[in-house]
Amino acid sequence: MRIGGMWPFVWIQIPISWEFIDRLSPQARPAFVRGDFDWGNEGVMQEAEKRGVPFLFKLRKSAKVKALMEEAFYRRDWTTAVQGWQGVEESLQRTGWTKKRRVLVIKCLGQRDAT
Repeated sequence: MRIGGMWPFVWIQIPISWEFIDRLSPQARPAFVRGDFDWGNEGVMQEAEKRGVPFLFKLRKSAKVKALMEEAFYRRDWTTAVQGWQGVEESLQRTGWTKKRRVLVIKCLGQRDAT
């Protein structure tokens, strides 16, 4: 997939990353894979699931994601995380995904220290 005549970094890096992970012993594999919203697509998630590698990706704020976030903010079962953050678990099946997946909605309770 080319964007503006250039290959996005994620499309170049992903095959190399999976080859690298496949060569690692089970003890040396990462605890999870983390990526920006470009990585939160069906192909990348299927590759991680196929290998049993947990993942954490940001999602683009599509209409479905925004609706899920708005609905989540009215829930009362938020879990306290660290440094003023809270999270709640939801599930979502975005267009292009083959199944529902676990989604975490995170919010900040107040001003964070900029230092």
